[in-house]
Amino acid sequence: MIHIIGGGLAGCEAAWQAATRGVPSTVYEMRPVRPTAVHHTDRLAELVCSNSFRAEKIENAVGLLKAEMRRLGSLVMRIADAARVPAGGALAVDRTRFAEGMTAALEASPLVTIERREIPDLSLAGDANQPVIVATGPLTSPSLSDAVASLVGREHLYFFDAISPIVLAETIDMDVVFRASRWGRHTAGGHPQTGAQGMTVAGTGDYLNCPLTAGEYHRFHEALTAAESATLHEIDTGRYFEGCLPIEVMASRGEETLRFGPMKPVGLTDPRTGCRPHAVVQLRQDTLAGDHFSLVGFQTQLKWGEQARVFHGPVWCYLALEAELPNPGDYVNTYLGNTGVVVTKDENGDIHAFVNRCAHRGTTLVRDLSGHAKDFTCIYHHWCYDLKGNLIGVPFERGMNGQGGMPESFDKADHGLTTLNLATYKGVIFG
Repeated sequence: MIHIIGGGLAGCEAAWQAATRGVPSTVYEMRPVRPTAVHHTDRLAELVCSNSFRAEKIENAVGLLKAEMRRLGSLVMRIADAARVPAGGALAVDRTRFAEGMTAALEASPLVTIERREIPDLSLAGDANQPVIVATGPLTSPSLSDAVASLVGREHLYFFDAISPIVLAETIDMDVVFRASRWGRHTAGGHPQTGAQGMTVAGTGDYLNCPLTAGEYHRFHEALTAAESATLHEIDTGRYFEGCLPIEVMASRGEETLRFGPMKPVGLTDPRTGCRPHAVVQLRQDTLAGDHFSLVGFQTQLKWGEQARVFHGPVWCYLALEAELPNPGDYVNTYLGNTGVVVTKDENGDIHAFVNRCAHRGTTLVRDLSGHAKDFTCIYHHWCYDLKGNLIGVPFERGMNGQGGMPESFDKADHGLTTLNLATYKGVIFG
């Protein structure tokens, strides 16, 4: 009997290799009894960072290792091949199908027992006839981490922690990106020239490539190097694994470093321009359905809010359809999150949007869901606004009989409604 602590890639492979040789084992996995901060399921071998196992070709060390593992009957390789997604010269997988396949294979093995409980120490190592494999990886529970550190010492223990951002396919502007694999190394059989929801994408290849101009690249680098990282783990001394550096660490080494790393444009030509971009962000398919994509080489330790600011940027949200505003004076009452917004069409046919709150006392200005109007008047103090959100009327602005009214410095131009930036795409209005 072999005791294997940890149901990740190494633990699962160890159990499988033992079973193929007729040796029983018990795999101890603490999830879901004790969850971690990054796992989402109780499946074995759940990938929580990149979905890539790196290069496939045997001309390099990692590709050769995969070939050797396949010859040795590796379970990880067998399931990865069955769950693979297009990734050029690399092996990448649908992480959900991969974890499901690994879990099902071990659960079906008569020589593998899976126990869902936490192992807090190394007491299982007391019997020399029943060896123990500790394969808990970077998400080892604190108590077991302390036990391992007490045994081997902390001098050479390091914690390399980073996450890999993933984006929804439907958020990718397919009119900007292009398909290509570096140096034309596509997955066998090619790849359709379609993106999210069947939209056509220029080019052919396994990756979606987001081209950046020199100005865009330098603005990104500036934002990245100014961003705040998360607090380091207590045993992380600032050393990094050079094969998987956080992108902000690479950026800190020089302005051009990323252009010779994950954002290098070599081997890629934008079919729309016929030129090589200044830099690219490559997106690798993360699921067989093609509805999620990973940012290649963008593993990061940035705080979540900083990730949203640097990687995501300003958010455009759906407001209305142009078809809902066929005539000048038409309006639609809607929401942007929890904020009420009114979308209008002015007398020139231009579309505007403003927060549905009077600038005077914050009263809801427009109460009907939709309609037609030449202006909007607040029911509270009767401040009146035009279709663009400009303040055009204030009752008794100059008082009555020489008394009251607004001060001489009052300027209606300074008291308009809060307006939104707008964009339209194929008849859809975003703000």
